[in-house]
Amino acid sequence: NDNEGSILVEILSQKLEESDLRDQVEFFFMNDPQPLSDEDFEMDNDVEQVIFLCGKDRSLLTANAGPLTKAGVNLLGVLSMLLFAFLTVELRPNPDVFQGKNLFDLIRLAVPVFGSLVAVQLCHEAGHQVAAMQSNMTIGVPSILPSVATGVGGSITPLASPPRNVKNLFDFAISGPLVGYAASLALLVY
Repeated sequence: NDNEGSILVEILSQKLEESDLRDQVEFFFMNDPQPLSDEDFEMDNDVEQVIFLCGKDRSLLTANAGPLTKAGVNLLGVLSMLLFAFLTVELRPNPDVFQGKNLFDLIRLAVPVFGSLVAVQLCHEAGHQVAAMQSNMTIGVPSILPSVATGVGGSITPLASPPRNVKNLFDFAISGPLVGYAASLALLVY
């Protein structure tokens, strides 16, 4: 029962705050990550809920890429958006339009495409940031993934602190695509 789970979380949170371990450990009340057995799935049995206890020092989890690597990946991401913008303009169905035109015209047509890609990606990440702030989650700086085919392959936004429950995780996950979708629609109408 969700109500009993909420009461348990409140009691455990209060006890942890009063203890000497408050700066060393944290816990989460969540659905058991083990997949349901076929029998449980067919019988529509509820997923067990578990208490997940972990240390607060997550430096080992986030120390996998240095600042130079992250900067390089972000630079490649921005360059792939720029390349996509130029290719979108250059490889459109009527290539005869550019005969006799100069590079300035190509840049003039590609900049709005590039700006649109950047704007949608920034709105997407802003959506995640707002949801994280509302849930008191701490997130890291997003890394833009390069993709020549689509301009941007998405982003990886690291969670510095885990969400307190599944609802917060869902809100964080869905907010970026929804805000990005709204920005895309706004640009389409514009």
